[in-house]
Amino acid sequence: MANNQDLARIAIVAFLAVAGVVHSDEVVFKNGDRISGDLQSVAGETVTIRTSYAGILFINKAEVERILTEVPFVVVSKQNGEQTMKLDETVDLADIVQVRASNSVVAQIASSWAKQITFALAGTRGNSETQNYSVHGQSRLVRPHGEHLLRVDYLREQVFDETRKNTLDVKYGIRWNRGSKWFNTANMDYFRDPLKEVSWRILVGLGGGAKLYDQPHQHLSFEAAASGVYETLDSFSELSPALRVGSDYRKWLYGGRVEAYQNNRLLWITQTDNGVLDSSSGIRLALSAQFNFDMRATIQYETHPAEGVRNTDLTYSFGIGVVF
Repeated sequence: MANNQDLARIAIVAFLAVAGVVHSDEVVFKNGDRISGDLQSVAGETVTIRTSYAGILFINKAEVERILTEVPFVVVSKQNGEQTMKLDETVDLADIVQVRASNSVVAQIASSWAKQITFALAGTRGNSETQNYSVHGQSRLVRPHGEHLLRVDYLREQVFDETRKNTLDVKYGIRWNRGSKWFNTANMDYFRDPLKEVSWRILVGLGGGAKLYDQPHQHLSFEAAASGVYETLDSFSELSPALRVGSDYRKWLYGGRVEAYQNNRLLWITQTDNGVLDSSSGIRLALSAQFNFDMRATIQYETHPAEGVRNTDLTYSFGIGVVF
């Protein structure tokens, strides 16, 4: 019996020793609250931490005062680039764009891109007046000296067995910062709208822009790019030079729980003397760190559409967004 008791004591001591080795990170909020667990990543405006009592939590970085870790992480900051270090009181979270536990490519892809998909019911007025659905996807990768942004919008309308609308709009852009205000851009767009007799339209451009406001709770930027457009319409195909002008406005309210946004893009195709305007405005309400409610209105205006097609399409949607 004594041997069994000794073995039990040894087992308890060994368990406590192992438990003491397991590291525990801490997130300290601006209101003084604290959460302990294992830090998973910091990407964009989201801090991810795994806890033993609530699983994985997604926290708005704007609500965090500091992060304390017991082991080194790969930290990417605006000022110092990439380095491996522990996070403590001296680390300025506003300067941090990414924190990850590994240098592997897989870990970078998983933790670096801030992704969101919104599934929405949609109503339209213009070339079609039916009710159907839309899918909006957005992914942003912030780097020390620039960022990548991918947007995908898909709208499908069907009445009985007749498809009235089947639009796909994909926009991919890269920014390289040239100081705190100016940046260079490269972008590539793909657009398809059979109803407007646009089988597909590809745009590639290079340009630059400026951040007019770049604050923690407000962002406004403007950019312009010289572009080339290749269109395949129902009747012909052509390659044309074009000018692309765009703006991006975002404002966060109520501690980041509400985001108001407004995006504009004007494309002037010189060969056909045709102007195409895309404008999207909306509000996102954070239901949790993973889900939000998205309300948006999108206007598409074309100066010279196909014959029998209206100039303006207005699409409004209400949907649930998933952040991951």
